[in-house]
Amino acid sequence: MRLKKELIFVDTNVVVWFLKGRPSVIEFFTENIDRLASNIIIYLEVAHVYRRLMLRLRRSVDLTPVSAVFDSLLLLPVDVIDRRRLEELIVRYDLAPNDAMIAATCEHYGIHQIATYDEDFTRVDFLKVIRP
Repeated sequence: MRLKKELIFVDTNVVVWFLKGRPSVIEFFTENIDRLASNIIIYLEVAHVYRRLMLRLRRSVDLTPVSAVFDSLLLLPVDVIDRRRLEELIVRYDLAPNDAMIAATCEHYGIHQIATYDEDFTRVDFLKVIRP
């Protein structure tokens, strides 16, 4: 019998480092691609960072690299997340609203690991932080 591997939520900063080509993050993606999940909040944040970079470099904005990454991730819906639960997470763990949405997404879908370089998630007792 084959055991199902637990999903790992991927935060914005990890996707950005993947796009920048950090070897440890590329290795992490390669080894775990069938377990990686995210949500639309992360997509929007990465698209914003990438767009800003392209504009600063005076290059045309082409989101193809961003889309390619997110096409390989399981994108979890967030419309099922309760607003009151977000408020609880913001207050209890002192999280920014988008980080509370990430934590709530993980909680809702039973995800216990998050790949991130954001120290704020170390305060969330139901998440284990992985730093690729």
